Amino acid sequence: MKSILSLLNPVVVLLANSPLHFLFSHSIVVLNVRGARSGKMYVIPVSYLKTKSGIICMTERAGLWWKNLAHEQQLDIQLAGKRVSASVNVEKEDVGIIATALEKFCRNSRASAYFAHVALVDGQPKTQDIDAAAPKHVLIELTF
Repeated sequence: MKSILSLLNPVVVLLANSPLHFLFSHSIVVLNVRGARSGKMYVIPVSYLKTKSGIICMTERAGLWWKNLAHEQQLDIQLAGKRVSASVNVEKEDVGIIATALEKFCRNSRASAYFAHVALVDGQPKTQDIDAAAPKHVLIELTF
């Protein structure tokens, strides 16, 4: 699956900067992340949910890219066809907060539930699956 995503991600990034962004911009945001050591810019499409103060994103803890966000206070993102500056907060410690966010993601997106290995019963995430998956994830909060 990761090889498929590595092929699709450049297409998503290209479309995010075009008038065709509406095809996915309701659920995908593109983060512009600077490598902590290399200084290289990476563009990373991730799914998101809207909140009162911005958006939240989730990723697997095993991935390496999110660690670059721990050194950032501000981040440029491509959201709904517009470049926006956002404050970033990474939550990797509080499993309760992560579990609450993961449950929201899974309730709103079958794809998120699938990738997080969370089963849905009548559209609701199984609590034991959320409890097992939360320690394997990181929550990224973006406010603007």
